[in-house]
Amino acid sequence: MAAATRADLGGGYGAGDAMSALALAGWGAAAGGALQSMALQLPEFGLLALAIAITMLAGGINLAIVATANLSAIAATLTWAALGQGPLSVVCGLVVGLATGLSCGLICGLAITALRVTPILATLCAMLAFTGAGVLLTGGAALGGLPPSFSAGVNSTFVGMPWILVVFLGVATGLQWMLARTVFGQRVRAIGLNAEASRYSGIDTGAVMLRVYALSGLLSAIAGLVMAGRFNSARAGYGESYLLVAILAAVMGGIHPDGGRGHFSFLVLAVVILQVAASSLNILSVNTHVTTVVWGALLLAKLGVDRVR
Repeated sequence: MAAATRADLGGGYGAGDAMSALALAGWGAAAGGALQSMALQLPEFGLLALAIAITMLAGGINLAIVATANLSAIAATLTWAALGQGPLSVVCGLVVGLATGLSCGLICGLAITALRVTPILATLCAMLAFTGAGVLLTGGAALGGLPPSFSAGVNSTFVGMPWILVVFLGVATGLQWMLARTVFGQRVRAIGLNAEASRYSGIDTGAVMLRVYALSGLLSAIAGLVMAGRFNSARAGYGESYLLVAILAAVMGGIHPDGGRGHFSFLVLAVVILQVAASSLNILSVNTHVTTVVWGALLLAKLGVDRVR
């Protein structure tokens, strides 16, 4: 009886260990899957945060980043649909998508510099126009038929890391170098600190701002192409919640709302923290509207603290 009892107990402990091992393996796989998902989502959000941050550094803002991203992805997808899915058509679609984003940025820049419209109103009007254009081109539906090689490339990894994450980090590093080491970067900061003084000092503020918004549009286009590859489709309504969170990431990362001050390294850290927080709230099944309230409250609190300081 004692032997049988010991055998039963031994078998029980073995089963318990096996169950524990399976549970740990399951948690590990879930954690690994969550990290992989975050690593895939972070670049598109981070690129949009960079797109709005560069305009904030110059004392402006670009509310059309998401609309520009979606319109660029739609333009690329329509090009692929017209030309097929060969290697040359993939390149043509990418060129068309990037050119669309660049053009959208230039439109915003011209409205601000040539028409003297305030950045918030100019980019708000542009956001509505670009969104409307996207809906007209697609009928409000999602466009599929992306080249398999493009979608596979967006979702591929490099040394175990999604290569689009490597691209995002490279872009952020390049922008920080540009702002710190080039004449253009110094002029962007100078205009953000005092546009009138910069103008009197001989800086062509209109040309600099035009380049800033063109760069913002180009970054938005890259984000839109990344979203299209991840979703394997393009639509005018993708990433609508990214605008508020991109502004929050820029402000939380130290980009001063009045312009001239900020560092992209801290912005990257803010993007990572916000992405982890968003994924955690999603895992906890928190209502998306509650999450939006949290983001808005955080942004308001950060702006309030900055003003008090």
